[in-house]
Amino acid sequence: AYVAGTRLAAAVSKAAELAAEGIACNLGYLAAEPGDEDAALTTTREYREMASALADTPPSTRIDVDLPHLGIEAGPEPCLARLEAIASRLPAGRLMQIGAEETRRTDAVLAVVLRASETGLPVRAAAQANLRRSVTDVDRLVAAGIPIRLVKGAFAGPPSIAWPFGEATSLALLKLAGVIQQAGTDLTVGTHDQVIQHAVAGVEVEMLLGSRPGLARSLAERGRPVRVYVPYGTDWQDYAARRVAETRRHAAADPAPAPSYLSRSTCPEDT
Repeated sequence: AYVAGTRLAAAVSKAAELAAEGIACNLGYLAAEPGDEDAALTTTREYREMASALADTPPSTRIDVDLPHLGIEAGPEPCLARLEAIASRLPAGRLMQIGAEETRRTDAVLAVVLRASETGLPVRAAAQANLRRSVTDVDRLVAAGIPIRLVKGAFAGPPSIAWPFGEATSLALLKLAGVIQQAGTDLTVGTHDQVIQHAVAGVEVEMLLGSRPGLARSLAERGRPVRVYVPYGTDWQDYAARRVAETRRHAAADPAPAPSYLSRSTCPEDT
């Protein structure tokens, strides 16, 4: 399954299960973007509960925070205040991984991450290799001493702002990884691409729950630091459907059948 379940307890349980296999994890919350301030506050409360729950997880466990869930469209200040509220619940030494977003939001996300770091919040940034601007963004993050998760990028763009998916994006990722490593900044590479994983040997690899789990276990067994994104929440079906589509694109010769729960209204945890 690509989703731990609908409830936080399912994600906490999955974190313990993965830790037993030598795999770290990031807990994530699947929710619709808030339509107003009340909805953003409700989602913030869920993130605060997630942060508190880290006390019952292995020490390597982190949380993923998507800033649109905190109402970033309303501006950086209220979003930063909600991020501070979440951080206040974190056990000592735990981090918040801030997710990558659409290009139109990149400036706002970067501004909040930089401000959060300046105020002492324990954040990690995400950089998308397919965006041409990431060369400059990575320089700013490195200068600020902010750890980085580097991904190929899920949001396409015109040639003026983005490299095409494929070789160009892969090369851009490797160049950015080199810059980050040379600076001595902590780096995680989020990819299922084994060529990239091999090229950035020694760097922690982040993968998605349910996507090539055998590869994740194999890497961990060989001593490679591996981290898996473990999402939960009631708004899970669109996310799971995207994961199924990606799996089929990357394994077209032998596509896996769609999980049966995608045709129902319940998540595996609930059956």
